[in-house]
Amino acid sequence: CGDPALITSLQRWEHLPTQGVPLIFHSIQGDNEREANSPSWFNRAECQQVNTYVQLLMKQTRPALLPSQIGIITPYAKMAEKIRTTLRSQGVEVGGNGIMVGTTEIFQGQERRVIIISTVRSDPSLVEFDVRH
Repeated sequence: CGDPALITSLQRWEHLPTQGVPLIFHSIQGDNEREANSPSWFNRAECQQVNTYVQLLMKQTRPALLPSQIGIITPYAKMAEKIRTTLRSQGVEVGGNGIMVGTTEIFQGQERRVIIISTVRSDPSLVEFDVRH
């Protein structure tokens, strides 16, 4: 029900693996990490890849996307924190009128022109742990 020009505007983005399909699945072989004071998981390599996509969207897309048009969803609060820190270290505005980074609960009822989903976990042997918890 949105403006068709806006809805289809990124279907020809030059960084898409398949033109016309505005969807990228990017596997990361990173480390699943936790800090001693938190049970929440994060993945530094995935933080860096998220930052790479944000930079492409904001600097190499014509017209460039505004930070407020980008949302990043992750299931872990610690990963959201690490992504925010990574983006801020690159001078990217986060929160408020900037990029929204948070868990799925934070995004309920919201929309962004681009959504990046960071699943964090990259070790197949931990799937059983995730199912139990």
